[in-house]
Amino acid sequence: MRQYMATDQGTPVGWVGSVVVGAYAWCTSMFVIPAYRRRGIARSLLTRMLRDDAAAGAQASVLLSSHAGGRL
Repeated sequence: MRQYMATDQGTPVGWVGSVVVGAYAWCTSMFVIPAYRRRGIARSLLTRMLRDDAAAGAQASVLLSSHAGGRL
């Protein structure tokens, strides 16, 4: 499992986790503090995570999301 975190001057403002099992990865607990949303933080976290998942051998990734998170 890998964890990713975005910070603003050392304060966590967003995070996501990745679990790679064989050829598949699962994205877990993606969250950005409401005051920091709509700035590309979630997209940046997800992009980095997916790149690292592929480098670790994942051929597909799964992200279950809320209605609001589905826009990512």
